[in-house]
Amino acid sequence: MSKLHNIQSVAKYESKLLMRSWFYRIFLVLAVLFLCIFNFAALVAEGGGFWIMKALPANIPYINLMVLNTGQAIIAVFLSSEFLKSDKKLDTSEVFYVHPLSNAEYVIGKIWGNMGVFIRLDLFIIVLVVAFNLISGVSIDWMAYLVYFLLICIPTLIYIFGLSVGLMLVLKSQAITFVLLLGYIALTLFYIGDKFYYLFDYMVYNLPLVKSTIVGFSNWSALINHRMIYLLLGLGFICLSIFLFRRLPNTKQGSYRWLFLSLAFVSAGIWASYNHVATIMKAAKMRQIYTEVNNQYVNMPKMVIDHYDISLDQRPQTISSEVEMRGVALEGAAIFTFCLNPGLKVSEVTENNKTLSFTRDHQILLIDFGREIESGDSVRFTLKYAGSIDEGFCYLDIPAEILQEEYAQEMFRIDKKYSFQDKNYLLFTPETYWYPRPGTSYSSENPDWQQAYFSHFRLKVKTINNLKALSQGTMKWPVVKRIAVDPGEAEEGNSKLTASAKKDRADRASGKDSTGVSAWNSERVPAGNRERRAGRGGDTGSDRSRERDAGNASGDGVAQNREQRANRNTEEGGGTRQERFTDRGAEGSAPRGERAPGRGEGGGFSRRGEGDARSQEERANRRPARRTERTPEGDSTGGVRPEGSRRERPSGEDWARRGGDTLRQRVSRDSSRIHVAVPQNSAADKDKALAKNSPKVITEVSYDSIFIYETDFLTPSISLIIGDYEQKSIDVDGT
Repeated sequence: MSKLHNIQSVAKYESKLLMRSWFYRIFLVLAVLFLCIFNFAALVAEGGGFWIMKALPANIPYINLMVLNTGQAIIAVFLSSEFLKSDKKLDTSEVFYVHPLSNAEYVIGKIWGNMGVFIRLDLFIIVLVVAFNLISGVSIDWMAYLVYFLLICIPTLIYIFGLSVGLMLVLKSQAITFVLLLGYIALTLFYIGDKFYYLFDYMVYNLPLVKSTIVGFSNWSALINHRMIYLLLGLGFICLSIFLFRRLPNTKQGSYRWLFLSLAFVSAGIWASYNHVATIMKAAKMRQIYTEVNNQYVNMPKMVIDHYDISLDQRPQTISSEVEMRGVALEGAAIFTFCLNPGLKVSEVTENNKTLSFTRDHQILLIDFGREIESGDSVRFTLKYAGSIDEGFCYLDIPAEILQEEYAQEMFRIDKKYSFQDKNYLLFTPETYWYPRPGTSYSSENPDWQQAYFSHFRLKVKTINNLKALSQGTMKWPVVKRIAVDPGEAEEGNSKLTASAKKDRADRASGKDSTGVSAWNSERVPAGNRERRAGRGGDTGSDRSRERDAGNASGDGVAQNREQRANRNTEEGGGTRQERFTDRGAEGSAPRGERAPGRGEGGGFSRRGEGDARSQEERANRRPARRTERTPEGDSTGGVRPEGSRRERPSGEDWARRGGDTLRQRVSRDSSRIHVAVPQNSAADKDKALAKNSPKVITEVSYDSIFIYETDFLTPSISLIIGDYEQKSIDVDGT
């Protein structure tokens, strides 16, 4: 207890001296002011904000503590290496030297007093950031605040204090110590921080530290190993400082035990550094081995799998799967080559309940069917395997230097991960080879590995922890129920139409349409005609809207526009456009600026001009008349109007009836390929009717632990996602 009391006494007075330092006070004010402005702009200010901080709540403590850690690491260099010089300047060394304090108690007390001041500053900043987090409305990741404080701040402070004091005692010059340490900090920040697999990044400025709200840290083991490097080295430097402290020890052999501890901690830190680099180098070596194995088997016989039936059971850290495959041999052979992730161990291969022999070479699976299978013959067999995915096998075609490149989103360093397999989340992409596929993966010697084989997939997944599975194809189980709901009951207090539907209706009511056809038509019609058309549109719009609803809804809109134009021309007393051209043709020429029409669908047009040697009778004999004229009594007379005679223009009502019939016949041919906006009044009537009568449709799914998916067409590969997502009910507007 006396030793702890001595250490606490030294630390108490050291912390008081440090807090009275103007250098520390200025740093404190600047740090608090800068982080307040930063968090206000990133989280609270309207119209701004840092999107990635709001999207991932863990990024809020991450970026704040990383910025604070960078500043306090630089300030700690000046303050920690100055405490020996300040003791001599203030003549306080003799006060402690005459007390019964060991060298260890004195040095540890000094370092703990300085560290305590910075730790209290870190905790104050954390409380401040939590306040901004609450104000912003972003959810708080409490675990992230604790983890980042332990991963970022503590190892950095211990390392920089131990290194500063140790160099000060070795060099015995504060100026040289400052120059060396500041140069080292600048070197790690701007040059070697992301080199050598982040080995020298003691401030974790470049180390991937982004924490996901779903899977947490994707590189947890690498982070712990990396931070242990600097924690152990810092403790080793502190023990070395105790050994080098120029003061008589309490015992003759007492100082050597600190030397032994210093060597032990430094050795452990060096071993952690080696383990960090060796892990990455081993992964790169295994990638090279996988490529060489693929080169060895890339030319072996293979078959096309046209059907997969996969049954997969999820476990907390592994999976177990049974796959039934139906394949067609591409060449005659007894042994065929397949590729499966090397982290998955095959337990059994059977054909018609008969066990087949197989050979496994890393990711390669050779299946011996025990007989010669001719080219084009089909075979059905079953495979059982279990295990966890080896990520090092993914993307063998990507060079190692590209895989090691830093991936950052603004100030946030993100780890690269190719699959997830956790008790709360699972992600398997085709690159993981989580189910057996014919042939091999990447080969550096033969491009034949790139062949894509299209198959039909059926996937059955059994999940844990009430998680839900998602994959390509149609979900066969659980069944999605579509329930029609009365709009009045389904949307009490809410609007019956979606925002997009309302906007579309408003545009059409104002003469606009999303297709642009109505606007085009309105531009081609003079202003006066548009006014007259608008005035007459309501006379026949509702009747013809009902006719269109009973017929083809997509094509009769064309007929409506044409019928309205025909009725308008009839009411104005000018007849149809065809008759006007016939009348003008009788006078001898077409109107100026208009092209005289040829023969149309509704009958022959008379066009007479200079140089026209053909008689009306010759043309009539060559072109049979297609239009029949009905008498008021209902008789029909076919033929062609005699030359020189002038047909009497029918009444507007009679022509509207006849012209309407002809136009419908014409539109029935064009409606399948022409879509024109419906008239304004008929569209509004239809929208009101649909909004009033059409039921709402919502989806309901009763989930269990079984999920079944089937692809609707041949697919080269499939992925699998298992997570805790929510099925949303979608309201479908009948219009």
